[in-house]
Amino acid sequence: MPEGGWTESEYQQTVAVRVCSFDSALPELGINPSAIRLIKIDVEGNEERTIIGMGDYLAGPSPAPIWCEVRGSTSGRGRNSVYLVSSFLRQFDYQPYQSHGQRLIPFHLNTDPAP
Repeated sequence: MPEGGWTESEYQQTVAVRVCSFDSALPELGINPSAIRLIKIDVEGNEERTIIGMGDYLAGPSPAPIWCEVRGSTSGRGRNSVYLVSSFLRQFDYQPYQSHGQRLIPFHLNTDPAP
């Protein structure tokens, strides 16, 4: 980012970007799913759509841990995705955690308020 941030005119440009699901990208890119050790997801509000596109991979023999930045009820930045993402991932035996500094604390869907 330039010093002082981006100007409004720099946001006026349009760039076409091809989009595909995680499941379709793996074979296209020649990635062996068993070689994946960690998946980092930071997609600015598109978390639910992103993980749904990972369904085949997640149902596979050894899916990697996922670090997914989600939005909670207090984020003030759009849709609350913490419950949607956590609920979807639960069917693949993933347990959600919250990060507090350098500690990870289990997040309980039924009792904990969304951060």
